[in-house]
Amino acid sequence: MIYFDNASTTSVRPEVARVYKKLVEESFANADSMHSPGRKTKRQLEQARAHIARFLGVDDSEIVFTSCASESNSLAIVGYALANRQRGNHILTSNVEHSSTRHAMDFLESIGFDVERLPINERGIVSVQTVKDHLRKDTLLVSLMHVNNEIGSINPIETIADVVHTHPTCVFHSDCVQSFGKIDIPFQKLDMATISAHKIHGVKGSALLMKKNRIQLQPLVFGGQQEQGLRGGTENAPANIALAKTIRLALEEQEKTYDHVKTIRDTLKTWVESFPGGHVLSPEDALPYILN
Repeated sequence: MIYFDNASTTSVRPEVARVYKKLVEESFANADSMHSPGRKTKRQLEQARAHIARFLGVDDSEIVFTSCASESNSLAIVGYALANRQRGNHILTSNVEHSSTRHAMDFLESIGFDVERLPINERGIVSVQTVKDHLRKDTLLVSLMHVNNEIGSINPIETIADVVHTHPTCVFHSDCVQSFGKIDIPFQKLDMATISAHKIHGVKGSALLMKKNRIQLQPLVFGGQQEQGLRGGTENAPANIALAKTIRLALEEQEKTYDHVKTIRDTLKTWVESFPGGHVLSPEDALPYILN
């Protein structure tokens, strides 16, 4: 079998699987327990957080572990809107976002937020000018995916972030699930960003939200003090600890893997277009990992 569904999910790397198996067997204790095994798991979890923060160029306290990208997107979008409603009521997104973002926006709309879904252009992106033209005095949040998960178009999020930050009360979130480990991401310019382990050959049930310290969120999962009080519940320590290795390997091999995948994409593209009626919908400058 030749597997071409990596945009949906990837196989777990053998190195990550070995680490995860060992952690499940040896670091199963609750990281919030005061006994010795619990404290050991907590140390490993915080070391993983620190490693990930270093890889992304942010502070340790700006990494929030979650269960999946859908949860991260929901926490970023709904959590920010609910915690900061006094700053504005208008939210910008696009009309081609992942379902987790779409449904989060639908919920906010149902409770009175003014959600505006921006159109994409012929290249499949939201242009910088379109964002400029639709920002308003009461715009609270802009949320746009970095790479489209169906056609691979790449939004210019660095420039869009600059535009958003000219607005005194607005922040920018980007779903970076399809771009992380494939192309560089300007984390320093993003207020919030979503990453998922299982898109980069990691373990399912592990993801993160990068959230700058100045960003205030309303928790969506209530319980204990875990993850700065933003996500109650016993932490999935083995998966989150393994995420550090997953991210390190993805970033170390990013350039080499990109070139390899681009060669495969170019071959497939030529093959598809050789058939009568064969047509590639992905734009010329799309991320090579996705071919439509």
